Amino acid sequence: MHPILKQPDMIRLSSHLSISQDDFDKEYLIKDEDGDLTFRETPCPFLSDNSCSVYQGRPNDCRSYPHLHKKEFVFRLMGVVYNYSVCPIVFNVYEQLKDELWGEDEEYFFDDYE
Repeated sequence: MHPILKQPDMIRLSSHLSISQDDFDKEYLIKDEDGDLTFRETPCPFLSDNSCSVYQGRPNDCRSYPHLHKKEFVFRLMGVVYNYSVCPIVFNVYEQLKDELWGEDEEYFFDDYE
């Protein structure tokens, strides 16, 4: 998962970390193949014990993750399946969606496909 960082994200994060934006860019960012700025490390350098250590300063891509509102979401489902297995936030969002969609009828839904 590689959030794309925009100028407001870099300003917010460098301020949150109390370092200059230039130092932040040098230490944490790299340009991807599309020329967008993203984190140099995978997973995120601010992930600590499955929690965001810079939550108040996190980038907008992280704030809107897992991007359920974006167009053509269904065409990205394989990525979602992968992220479900490695990201606690994705896991929790999808488990909550399952509960809301199926509720107690979940077992009956799966019985139809056995």
